[in-house]
Amino acid sequence: MNVPRDTNLRTVGTLLYTAIRQFERCGIDTPRLDAEVLLADVLQKPRTLLYSNLEHRVTDTELHRFEAYINRRMQREPVAYIIGHKEFWSLSLFVDQNVLIPRPETELLVETALGCLRAADHDGRQTHVLELGTGSGAIAIALAQETNHAVITATDRSLAALRVAQKNINTHGYQHRIHLVCGDWAHMIACRGMFDLIVANPPYIPSCTLQNLAPEIKNFEPPLALDGGYDGLAFYQRWVPLLWDLVRAGGWVAFEIGEGQAQEITALFSTLNTSSPVEIIRDYVHFPRIILGQKSMNAS
Repeated sequence: MNVPRDTNLRTVGTLLYTAIRQFERCGIDTPRLDAEVLLADVLQKPRTLLYSNLEHRVTDTELHRFEAYINRRMQREPVAYIIGHKEFWSLSLFVDQNVLIPRPETELLVETALGCLRAADHDGRQTHVLELGTGSGAIAIALAQETNHAVITATDRSLAALRVAQKNINTHGYQHRIHLVCGDWAHMIACRGMFDLIVANPPYIPSCTLQNLAPEIKNFEPPLALDGGYDGLAFYQRWVPLLWDLVRAGGWVAFEIGEGQAQEITALFSTLNTSSPVEIIRDYVHFPRIILGQKSMNAS
């Protein structure tokens, strides 16, 4: 980043203007927002206050840090990785390149899961949740925050991801209600009939399309959290036949799904004789986002 060294020009307004122009030239989709978030982090001020302090002159330390941030962003590193945190469900979560950055659309999965837990919470009894592929722990922590009786087992194949999740769990004080397990989830089959809810935002991008993703995603986010196999359905093909062995009678499963996958995943559920017809829940732009299924109450 090339910024004026004249202290009269090294103001918040000048730095914002310079960063925005450079981001625009790099083809970044949200140049103003990214510049604001990065500078607010450097100055340790709310983003909304930047424009009331446009004449504020930054220190040498702040300038050098902002320059480093801008250079990283121009290499298309996501803002969340640069500043080291991302807001999800009004929670500030630590993130690094070992975990997928939580997306706003995944909050719909949390809303859906909470509806299931409220339906399962009879007389204040403890409910048990299994999250497959917890990553940063965003979903598990959001569920713990919104419920009083849910105990959550959160799994991930990546030990590095679980370290991030543990940091976030400790920060928000849910270490006694969220238990982390490292593995490919196969050992969970031993927990027959244990869970009231299984929730997951699994990898669902077809392998052949990964290279078509934005550079922020394909060059920085962990492939393990993105690659859904040949057709993007590897997770569902493996897990849908096993789900009802893990869920109590009347229990629920709620998964995020990718574009064009609703029909095929619904067909997978239809082969099971222990479930009611699944529901496809659309997001705020009417995109099929969540598949929700319930185990029959009279299933063994």
